[in-house]
This record gives sequence, C-alpha cells and structure tokens, in this order.
Amino acid sequence: MCSISAQIVTVGSCMRDMTSFTGRLPKAGETVQGRRFQMGFGGKGANQCVAAAKLGASTALVAKLGDDSHGRSYVDELRAHGVSVGHVSFTGDSHTGIASILVDDDGRNCIVVMSGANALLSPGDVSKAGETIARCSVLVCQGEIPAETNLAALSLAKRHGGRLRPCSPRLDPIISHLTVAVFFFSSQNGF
Repeated sequence: MCSISAQIVTVGSCMRDMTSFTGRLPKAGETVQGRRFQMGFGGKGANQCVAAAKLGASTALVAKLGDDSHGRSYVDELRAHGVSVGHVSFTGDSHTGIASILVDDDGRNCIVVMSGANALLSPGDVSKAGETIARCSVLVCQGEIPAETNLAALSLAKRHGGRLRPCSPRLDPIISHLTVAVFFFSSQNGF
C-alpha cells in the first residue's frame, strides 16, 4: 500500500476524448463530412482532479487506464498538470476509456462512451490507495466508474471521519452520493 500526500483525492474516470466537428449531425445511417478533429483528455474524475490542481491544490487520482498508447499519454498529461499518479494503474484486460464526440455548428453534440478500463477500477484499487484517502482533506467521487468502487471509497472515507456533502441534490437520493460526492474530513483545516 502506497501513501501519497494530497489535499484532494479523486476516485474516478479517465477518458480519451476524440471530437469531430461537422456542419450538422448525421441522421441514422448517414455519413457527413467533418471539418475538424481534435483529441483531448477527459473523464469526469480526471477533469475534477486536474481542475483542483490548476487552482493550486495538491491532488492525487485513483484511476485505471488501458495498457496502450492512450493510457501512457494520459499519465504524462496528468503529471504535466501536477496530479500525483501513484494510484493510477494500467490493465491489459481493456483499453483506455474513449469518448467519441460529434459536434455540429450549433454546438449540439452526440457522444458514445466506451468505459474500457474505467469499468475495471475496483474496491481493491481503492484499498491500495487507502492511506492516501485517509490522509486527504477532500475525497471526490463520480459516476463514471463502478458503483461498488465508489461505495468502497466513500465507506473508507467515513471510517476516517469524513462527512458527506452530495453535490447533486436533484438526483435520486439513493444514488446521489454515487454520481458526485465530496467528503470533507473534519480533522483537517482549510476546507
């Protein structure tokens, strides 16, 4: 078990975004010409972690990537933003998560998500990050990973004095803590 010092720990997803821009979205069975293509780094978990790092917090990400070129470039991108990647693991059992995104001239989009390695992030991965989670000030979870993995992270945080602050009260109360949740640790200062 590896312990990393971080104010904010995110247990969540990494997605490689592949975005095609076109004049209009295709109808079923239709092919349209694209105007521009870009690849980016997304996933709600990674986005939350990088945003906190950009605001000056020390951050760590607990995530799973495919053992492929997308996964390796993703780790480099996280490091470039100052995110601790000691709890980001690779798997040969699936690809890095991919989001295929179509965007038309009016900004409307269609997205196909292939969860890939995100679906393999497990309670065991959370357990390996247990000391890091226990020592953080804020734990962030979201719904692009298995529910049992979120529950393991939230349970671990609660055992160490965390208080739940759901960020999406409009969602069904039974699952709101699985979609976006933040745990504040009462023993820490600053949050």
